[in-house]
Amino acid sequence: MIDIIIAAATLLLKLNVLLIVASIIPLGLTFINRKTKRVDFKSLQIIHRSAIVVACLGPFIAFTMSSVFAPKNIFKPAIQIAPSTQITADNRLLSKVPTITVSPNANKSVAANQTIAILSLGSLLLILTLCFAVYRVSRVVRDRRKLVALRQGGITTRKIGRVELLVHPEIDIPFAARLKNQALVFLPQHLLQNWSQLQLVVRHELQHHRQGDLVWNSLLEIVRIYCGWNPLVLYWINRIEENDELACDESLLGRRSFDSLAYATCLFEVAKTIHQQHARFSSAHNHGATFKLAGTAGMAVSPHFLKRRIEMTFQHRKYISRLSMIAIAFAITVTTALAAWAGEGLVSDRRIGFAQAQQLAKRAQNDTGIPIVINKRVLHWLNLATGTPRARFYIRNTLKRMRNYDSMIEGKLKAANLTLDLFAVPAVESGYQNTEGMTSAGIWQFIPSTARTYGLRVDDQMDERLDTAKLTDAAVAYFTNLVRIFDGDWHLALLSYNAGESRVRDIVKEAGHRDVFRMADEGRLTKTENQDYVPKVLATLIILRNPDLVKD
Repeated sequence: MIDIIIAAATLLLKLNVLLIVASIIPLGLTFINRKTKRVDFKSLQIIHRSAIVVACLGPFIAFTMSSVFAPKNIFKPAIQIAPSTQITADNRLLSKVPTITVSPNANKSVAANQTIAILSLGSLLLILTLCFAVYRVSRVVRDRRKLVALRQGGITTRKIGRVELLVHPEIDIPFAARLKNQALVFLPQHLLQNWSQLQLVVRHELQHHRQGDLVWNSLLEIVRIYCGWNPLVLYWINRIEENDELACDESLLGRRSFDSLAYATCLFEVAKTIHQQHARFSSAHNHGATFKLAGTAGMAVSPHFLKRRIEMTFQHRKYISRLSMIAIAFAITVTTALAAWAGEGLVSDRRIGFAQAQQLAKRAQNDTGIPIVINKRVLHWLNLATGTPRARFYIRNTLKRMRNYDSMIEGKLKAANLTLDLFAVPAVESGYQNTEGMTSAGIWQFIPSTARTYGLRVDDQMDERLDTAKLTDAAVAYFTNLVRIFDGDWHLALLSYNAGESRVRDIVKEAGHRDVFRMADEGRLTKTENQDYVPKVLATLIILRNPDLVKD
């Protein structure tokens, strides 16, 4: 249940964030257009629609892009430091310092508080969404019933193509609508007395159908249902609907022999009717034409907006090229898609609590293996590797690649009497990708000096680090020596594998204890030595023993 709440809240949060990101450029162009009058509304319509579609598909785009462009290594290990001297049995750390254990109580309380906070915020978001969704759905159902009643009580005057024109005595403002697959235009009865205005109104409402505004309004209603609590999204939707009206006006005014003065007069009459409706809005049998019915499109939005439309009919516009607008729409699409992809790796949809991590560690622990400790650092990396779809995809691919080497590595580890828990090291180092980098290479990510110390040839002609069998032999020999040097302390051996055994020996002597987690908390480990290296290995080891953690 907790996973469901977090996943649902995360999806809603992603959708709202992507809608806000996608709205920046369209709303910016809308504002610029009000000041300069240099952008045509048809182009703005394309931009608005492109942005909102990409934002709504953002989570699916993110999943697809994460699958194609999976991260190379989510752990990003630091560069290994080469051993400063040739390793021999005499380099052993002779005096074993007692291990100091860290009490998990503080970590447990922090994890519990974080879980409670996440659940509280997620539940609040879901409750807000549910409340606004119930309100919006009830309004949509109510308005659809009104449309059905108007359809049944209206008189069909004629059909123009697939559009049916209806006259209803209780309608004051004309509007276009769709019921099932039927395109409709509702007309007030008083327009029958003014033939010239009736023609203009019909042409305007037909243009809504031509532009597909009714289909897009249905999409906007769905967005309102899921994001009704978000004022920024609602503001954008209102601007989209206004732009659709202006695009209709623009299309009509651009036609030859179209009477702009008569059209402005028609808009003025509509504005006057709306003002009169506001005065009698409390009357008993008002069908709500003042406030647009859900999913419809019409000449009436507000008197102030109608004033702006009247002014537009007399303005000469210098448009930016349509090609430029399409290029901007494409830029919005790419930007929003990249934002969705980037957010996929940042927003966690799952979280493992401290108690659950302890149970997972108990199942993963091997009596002869690496001791698994659960603390805030291990829990952080465990959640990092399992908390997002992008990270889980990477780990699943790591496990698939591991199968190509498991029999070879297992045989060499058993022959050297080393724990099979070391399978976690290549997972952290390379994700079992046998690649060559600027400094390190192979699935065990040896740097050249370490590789040469263990008998591998690394020069301009040959790099034996890419021979997985030879590199595994070198890694086995390296860990055998590290375990002997640190008297079987696997945490120090792992830290030495990354930071260098000479440096780790100095830190142990300076600190007076052998607890790598305490060393990190005391600031004795630098970034180069990667203070989180051991926690990464332990978190990966838990995942290797509990692969269900990375299933979607």
